[in-house]
Amino acid sequence: MMYLSGSGCSPATHPGLWEYLSRRAHVAKEHAIAHKVRQEMWDAGLRSQDLAFREAGHFLDQGNPGSAQFVVESVFGDDPNNAQARHLLSRAHLGLAQEDTGRSRLRTQRDIALKMNEGYEVQTPEDAATIIDLLRFCQALDLASIRNAEAQAQFPGNPLFTLREARILEQQRDPAGAIAIWEDVAETVPGSRTEALFKLHQLNTFLGNHDAANAAAAQLALQDLSLVDRLRLAIATDQRGMIGALARLAAIGGLSSEALGHASGAAFTDLLLDNGDLGLVVWLRRKRVALSDASKAVVEGCGFGQVPTRTLPDTFSEAERIRSPDFMLPLNEYMQKPRRPKGWPGTRHKVERLLLANGTLGGGGAERQFVELVRALLASGVSADQVDCAFFSLEAERQFDRFLPDLAALGVRIHDLGAREVVNRNLPSQVSSVIEALPFELRADVLALWYLVAELRPLTIHGWQDRAGLAAGLVGELADTERVVMSARNMSPQVRADKRLMGYRNLYRDFVAHENYHMTANAALGAGDYSRWIGCASDKITLLQNTVDTSRFNPALVAQKSKDSDERLRIGGLFRLAANKRPLLWLDTIAILQEHLPITPVLRGRGPMLREVTEAAERLGLTNLIIETDLSTPEQLYSDLDAVLLMSQVEGVPNILLEAQACGLPVIATDVGGVAEAMPQRGRAAGLLLPETPKPEAAARAIAEWLPGALQQPGQVRAAFVERKFGAKALARAATDLYLGRGQS
Repeated sequence: MMYLSGSGCSPATHPGLWEYLSRRAHVAKEHAIAHKVRQEMWDAGLRSQDLAFREAGHFLDQGNPGSAQFVVESVFGDDPNNAQARHLLSRAHLGLAQEDTGRSRLRTQRDIALKMNEGYEVQTPEDAATIIDLLRFCQALDLASIRNAEAQAQFPGNPLFTLREARILEQQRDPAGAIAIWEDVAETVPGSRTEALFKLHQLNTFLGNHDAANAAAAQLALQDLSLVDRLRLAIATDQRGMIGALARLAAIGGLSSEALGHASGAAFTDLLLDNGDLGLVVWLRRKRVALSDASKAVVEGCGFGQVPTRTLPDTFSEAERIRSPDFMLPLNEYMQKPRRPKGWPGTRHKVERLLLANGTLGGGGAERQFVELVRALLASGVSADQVDCAFFSLEAERQFDRFLPDLAALGVRIHDLGAREVVNRNLPSQVSSVIEALPFELRADVLALWYLVAELRPLTIHGWQDRAGLAAGLVGELADTERVVMSARNMSPQVRADKRLMGYRNLYRDFVAHENYHMTANAALGAGDYSRWIGCASDKITLLQNTVDTSRFNPALVAQKSKDSDERLRIGGLFRLAANKRPLLWLDTIAILQEHLPITPVLRGRGPMLREVTEAAERLGLTNLIIETDLSTPEQLYSDLDAVLLMSQVEGVPNILLEAQACGLPVIATDVGGVAEAMPQRGRAAGLLLPETPKPEAAARAIAEWLPGALQQPGQVRAAFVERKFGAKALARAATDLYLGRGQS
């Protein structure tokens, strides 16, 4: 190259010689020289297709996707027709998404992924994997599934696409289908056995299959795991003692057979940080264990060793007690905020700048109640232009948008936090030090909500359900929001055995100590349960009951229902097909009930146990079972039913019972949570309460004895009970009082 330059043979005058030199260097695997030659040619304006291919490939191999994107787009544009250019550009976009991920979830841009998919030709397994990942990480799951099926046909037996099929099924809320694949992978793909066992533990835990989850954990414990994977297992199984023991082992360099290098040390401490074990990260740093740049920034941002009140832990036991978010509580003191005067923020006379937040608008009762709350507020006189609604995800392919049309019809502004573009991602240093120190799941939610609140500056944030409530509570403090409402829609995390939420009890306790914060529950029993769990006075948890729009749910819906020709009774189950709703107990009960009464069982709902429900129904011989997964209107849900059966393990006040009774239908449910509050206990409108954990035989007998008489009672009596106790006006009045600070202590 030096000879060519010195002889006056520049790239501009002798491009063939320079091209020849770059190719020879490439063949000789002198990649640095080849790249230097290509750079000279590029700088001279010789931007051929072949040069672009080689330079983009070089930048991708060097972990520089931004430069690869620039090179490809400079020669071919941002939507290339050339197949090789399209492959390289797709790899660049995937690499850029991975770079941007940081300590968050990988997410690709949907518009780019869909554009790359058009006309994308697959020639190698790597080509296929790239486009599949671009699609599935932007939640274009149907397209990703189609591409993956094509790859499986084109490259039969390639485990790349077996693993992706399992992951796509998991994203599509079919954990049972994913489990079946991971079980096969664990036995047939040795290199992926560890990852398969981790997935089997995670998915079976999610489904409540505790024996299967424990079996996967036991098999993992017998694997020859790295120190990082042993920490993953300890965190997944909530073994606090093991987490501490592994941290001690990391402090002395790891296992004798496996030195803890920089990469594994950074991965180890990142896992601890995501789990909230910030003190152990600080301690390991003092022991010279490597930290990632992100973890270093978090430790330094929290001021350990710099702020007098946050001295470095001297002993392991001290470090182990420093956990996030507890070490930051009380949060206002941690942030060194001036104390507010007693009685702040006082009362207002009109609801303005209200932000309502929830996880999704999926097909559950809590999501329907979210819409009913907005409807009730608008009917009471609140202006639609004063209401914003935010959701962590509204992904259609995961059915997170079931009630989106209903909400959109009300005219309020709607924000999808998972898809919206954030203009300014800079965080104030004080805010950043709090958010970045939070455990992984909570951090992602708080960050997404913070950006929206920073733009809207609402006067009130109302978090609907625990997930959104926690994020609203933290963002409210970080943004100095005037008022925060956190609504629990069920029983406490302790009763639900929700280990993740149980770790935030002190955070809840900090919230309820604020005068401008209010917690609510939709059942008196739930309010008492939360107050006992948090350890606060009972009046700190306000009752905010469910409501039903009786203009849409009323006896007229079922008055003209068409029956089967043999007059079979249609018993409906309308609930999410998840472990808490006990759909398998529902099926067992129905199978016995049909021996006593002529019935047609109807299940309306979807969820992670859909596959298990279908298999159980076939095993029980329920050939006449009707399963419908995409119904949402009152007419679709209730008009052809004779009764509704709910057999949940844990509930607040079930929305489904209120809607059914508003339509005049008799209801049967297990006596858990606030179920008894949702139905009359005596008189002609009384529902049937089953024991908390009923035996299918006894439940079926009780239903068979009770139901014929209940069907003779007028539906208007049940509807009148719902109208009287759960009317929309009462909900709007109670919510408005909270937003305006009326009755504030």
